[in-house]
Amino acid sequence: MEGPEYETIALFGGNCVLKTIEEVAYANYLCDELGIDTISAGVVIGWVIECFQTGILTHDDIGRAIDFSDLDSVVYLLNKISGRIWQLTRAFSVREINGFGRHLDFPPARLTEEPIADGPNQGHVLSKEDIHNLLTWYYTARGWNENGIPTRETLISAGLAEVVEAFEKRGLLKADG
Repeated sequence: MEGPEYETIALFGGNCVLKTIEEVAYANYLCDELGIDTISAGVVIGWVIECFQTGILTHDDIGRAIDFSDLDSVVYLLNKISGRIWQLTRAFSVREINGFGRHLDFPPARLTEEPIADGPNQGHVLSKEDIHNLLTWYYTARGWNENGIPTRETLISAGLAEVVEAFEKRGLLKADG
């Protein structure tokens, strides 16, 4: 594909009023990187900016001022949307899977037991310690605790205070932290 699809151009260009095809292409690229549909993103971001401009949403709701024709505003909102999706998806798994925890993020045993057959890593395996270290790093980067459960601060930051309350009632998140 040579560039953004016409819907993406219409919704990031027209709806969000991005000024150049390069800005639209960057928004398209970022959506692809974040795993977000460009059409939905363009609609939602245009609506959020409109709500901010008309006073329905405030600086406190959004976290900063946003405006049409401002690529930084679009990028900021895309990152907020992506972060919220990650946290909500994880929270859903925590809520729905009994015994949810770190063990569910561990890769299949063959990665720690069977040496790689060929290529530059031939003969190597990942140690369980390396995988634990990688998970610890990843959980920290995502704002999750040692069991891969989003922390209170992370959920509140993502605008998911209702999830904190529900988790605390079910004993999935300690009321003190």
